[in-house]
Amino acid sequence: MKESSVKILVRVFTLLSILLVILLLYHHGQTSRITEVQEVIGLEDVPIREAPVDETINPFDTWWKNYRKSDEFGDVFKWNHYFDIYHRHFARFRNKEMTMLEIGVRNGGSLKMWRDYFGPGLQIYGLDIKPNTKRFENKLERVKILIGDQGNATFWTEALKTLPKFDIVIDDGGHTMKQLKVTFDHLYDHVKPDGGIYLVEDLHTAYWRGFKGGYKRQGTFIEYTKDLIDQLNADHSKDENLKVTKFTRSTQSMHVYDSIVVFEKSPHPKYYQIMSQ
Repeated sequence: MKESSVKILVRVFTLLSILLVILLLYHHGQTSRITEVQEVIGLEDVPIREAPVDETINPFDTWWKNYRKSDEFGDVFKWNHYFDIYHRHFARFRNKEMTMLEIGVRNGGSLKMWRDYFGPGLQIYGLDIKPNTKRFENKLERVKILIGDQGNATFWTEALKTLPKFDIVIDDGGHTMKQLKVTFDHLYDHVKPDGGIYLVEDLHTAYWRGFKGGYKRQGTFIEYTKDLIDQLNADHSKDENLKVTKFTRSTQSMHVYDSIVVFEKSPHPKYYQIMSQ
């Protein structure tokens, strides 16, 4: 084979190798590394589009498949449909500076889950009644653990004096009706007013006698949620017993799922009808 032919083959092989590297980097979304390769081969002016993000993939699903409890973080106990709900309401907070309060630290596994999902910009506050959960402050960065009883109104009155407003509050604590109600009544106003989220989970306990629940039993959080739905729509009521409240004006929407209720906050003016010309 002539020397010129060998040089051509070597050049073709080199270019194909470089293209393969670029394709692999593109596939893995490493566009900054692609730019480095472009500069080396003199193609820095060729635009490279960002690798597309598959919006159908829920990051929680991947996390769940890969997570294994360890000496540092214990098990995570969830119902299987929760992850779709989380991602639906929490996705817009990912990779941003934000504050979150999780009530119910337990074995710390969910703290790890939230950190991995939201990213390094997350400041996590956790509340638990067990003092040994303070150890998780040394396991993750930007974690603060509070020790107290969520069903104690005095505890919340004092604690909220020093706590920041939260982007997200998740009540996964004791799940008794008193705890749920006391916590909501004190914390809802402490959720950021423009886009903040308050999520209560494991509300199947509202039907369980052991948690002071029961079907249509007065005082359960499910029955309270029904009252709040009325308050959300109070602008349309002509009944003296249903008037506009602070909740009406501060809540944009409520989302009721099996065992979960999500409240999304945003200024809620009195709406009016419009008609096309």
